[in-house]
Amino acid sequence: MTPIHTILTHESPDLDAIMSVLLMRKFGEDKFPGVSEAKFQFASANSLPGGKTPKELEAEGILALDIGGGRFDTHPVGNAVDKNKRERSATDLIAEELAVIYDERWAPLVEYTRLQDTQGHSLLSKEFIHHLVSIHTILLGLELVHRNDSEGKLIAGMKILENIPIYLENKDKNFNFQELLTHLIDRYMLESEPNPEVPPQAYDNFNKWYQKLQFKPKEAFSSIQMDDFVSLKAIAIGAFYNYNKDRESVFQIVKICLDAILRREEQWHLALKDFLENAESKRIDKAVVTHISSPNGMVIKAARYKGRGDLILYRDPSNGATSILRRQKGPLSRFPLKELAAKVRLVECVENDETPEYDLLEGEGTIHGWFLHQSGNLLIKGSPKARDFEPSKIPLEVIAKIAYYQLSEEFAFPSKYGLAYLEYQKYLLQQKFKR
Repeated sequence: MTPIHTILTHESPDLDAIMSVLLMRKFGEDKFPGVSEAKFQFASANSLPGGKTPKELEAEGILALDIGGGRFDTHPVGNAVDKNKRERSATDLIAEELAVIYDERWAPLVEYTRLQDTQGHSLLSKEFIHHLVSIHTILLGLELVHRNDSEGKLIAGMKILENIPIYLENKDKNFNFQELLTHLIDRYMLESEPNPEVPPQAYDNFNKWYQKLQFKPKEAFSSIQMDDFVSLKAIAIGAFYNYNKDRESVFQIVKICLDAILRREEQWHLALKDFLENAESKRIDKAVVTHISSPNGMVIKAARYKGRGDLILYRDPSNGATSILRRQKGPLSRFPLKELAAKVRLVECVENDETPEYDLLEGEGTIHGWFLHQSGNLLIKGSPKARDFEPSKIPLEVIAKIAYYQLSEEFAFPSKYGLAYLEYQKYLLQQKFKR
């Protein structure tokens, strides 16, 4: 076996990518010699270096994790979907390969990652302050702290996550987490400079959570078992034991988390303002469709929270990346996003003067530049994970009109693309009769 000298994952690593690298570095040395000291490399989620396969790269000492569709990835390659991996994550596959999945300290975090990656799961608690101090929010904040610095985000994420299994090993010990966290947060506030460009009310949610920590500490974190171990409390306690009770080392870990949480809160405040000023929403039957263009990706969450959006169309004007997201619960829980994907891909073909592949238009994976996630909740063209893309030529307002048409016959399909749509309808009718 060729020794591993490089671990390759996608740009802007998410929870699954960070966990994949962490597990491989900690537990993979016996099966993959050299991996514990391997350097990091990042590539677009759309392609691998040199057009090579994961197997070819591994033969050269480069191990691809959560990218490229190899044995340690679950994403489609183009439009090729491995149905056996539909409910798996890269972390899940690696944990199985390295037998970590049977380790009681790591198994809960592996399962959490799988659920987050396949279903978008964050926390079960409905209390917003519990979400504020969860690993999901912390990783969103790390993306802001380490913008365009994939390695910085990866290293910070691994430093945080490695403490969670240690917490699970020690969680039954009598531990005063209120005293530990209050002291560390007070020190952080004393040493940190507030952002002068952000008004004080941007930190209201964090202050509400901190009040809970001081006066009702048990209410500051979710009591649900699946939520408990992915909280700031779990990270801090785990770090306390991981670093042999050295509070200075614990402070450095908590500081990474607090930097991320507060940066995310700043962006959240700006996203709410942006949403109220710029979003356009339309109610169709019981569903709300919202479209907005903004450099702040958190307007997507604002559209869900403030606007109760069920279908959100978002574009980043800085690079043209476009996302269509369906709320999993509510009036559109059974909305056929694949049918909307087909229409959007068809229109993209018209804009690019391409011949549409009718039989693939509804498929998962990347087709005509648009990626449909296997969950059926997300259709995108470009993302922080895949920056090598051609921006969509379809105006966002036109995508909104296509969505309106998909939801109700009261709306017309955009006339510019009427002939192409008619031809596609003929094809669908022919396929129906063939069955």
